[in-house]
Amino acid sequence: TLSVYPNPSQGLFYIKSDEYIISKVEIYNLQGAKVYESVAYNSQAQINLSSQPKGIYFVKVQGADKVYTEKVVVQ
Repeated sequence: TLSVYPNPSQGLFYIKSDEYIISKVEIYNLQGAKVYESVAYNSQAQINLSSQPKGIYFVKVQGADKVYTEKVVVQ
């Protein structure tokens, strides 16, 4: 399972997986532009989007042989 919390957030949020190690995190805005990318080798990642405009973002998380996409709201 993949958790993105808190959601909505002020820009700082966490991604946690109980199943696998997170290998890569990419975040896209609603226009499809990549605004963040990170390589992580842990089961948890801290993301700071406080410098980005408020809005909805899509979080793409890669781990093991799976790719997950979650929506996060920055307010």
